Formats: sequence, C-alpha cells, structure tokens
Amino acid sequence: MLTSIFTNDKDSSIPNYISGQSFFISITFSLFWCRFIYLYNELEISSFWVRWCH
Repeated sequence: MLTSIFTNDKDSSIPNYISGQSFFISITFSLFWCRFIYLYNELEISSFWVRWCH
C-alpha cells in the first residue's frame, strides 16, 4: 500500500498520495478528537469537584 504512493507513474501517484494524506489526516484527527474529549471530560469533572467542594 505504501509503495503505491511512491510510484513513478504520474497518473496514479498523485491520487494515491492524496488518498494517503487524507487517510493519515483522518487518523490523526480522530486520535486528537478522542484526546480532546478526554481532556474536556477531565476539565469538566475537575471543575465540578471544585464547585462541589467549595
């Protein structure tokens, strides 16, 4: 799969490169989104405890 990105055929190398880039971006975005939701939940829980204790 990775070798198809680096082919010398100009007709197929550019679409494969774009699809590889979009695939990589979607994976990193999903990981970042899960991390963001986790951090947001952590902040919500901590602020809830601060409000509850004080």
